[in-house]
Amino acid sequence: NFNLGVQDLGKYQIILNSDDNHYWGSGYTKTKNLVATNKAWNNQAHSVCFNLPPLASLFILFKG
Repeated sequence: NFNLGVQDLGKYQIILNSDDNHYWGSGYTKTKNLVATNKAWNNQAHSVCFNLPPLASLFILFKG
């Protein structure tokens, strides 16, 4: 599991995962929607937790 510090509580969405089968990756993670918690992380008030695929890049968008 990987924690990422975020500024706002709410929903986040993985909009691009370079490890997705669409990009000839392994398809390691299938989670698309994330919810921030009050757990402070990396100098941010909140965080999201997800499985980070090895050797991949993720683009995450705040949805509100």
